[in-house]
Amino acid sequence: MTERTAVDDEALARVPKVARWLVVQGSLELLVALIVGVGWAMQLGRVVGELGRFQQAGFVGMAACALLSGSLKVAAGRRNAHFQAYDLGVAALWSGLISLATCYCFPSAAILLVYGLRIYSNPGVRRAFGKT
Repeated sequence: MTERTAVDDEALARVPKVARWLVVQGSLELLVALIVGVGWAMQLGRVVGELGRFQQAGFVGMAACALLSGSLKVAAGRRNAHFQAYDLGVAALWSGLISLATCYCFPSAAILLVYGLRIYSNPGVRRAFGKT
């Protein structure tokens, strides 16, 4: 059996904070998905030529990426706050790379990815989630 250290205790205390930031980041990405989706819907009647269809595809792609990434983060954050679904949390952190498609949420998602992986890779945190 391994012994808990002060570093493990500090990392364990930060897991709920990372989980809250996952929910906040995911909510912002869902908001972006809504805004981009509304923008796409407003352009539906105005498609002109090949450029218009390309623009429509861009709107749909951006909204889909933000919807997928945001939903994953909110679901993971809610579960990770109770030390459940470790793999979902790690996948949600990595889903921040998907938000590069929207550009708006990528800087904060990248910071959350680095910080979250640092916390989640701690051996004490992995044990708390039941991962050995």
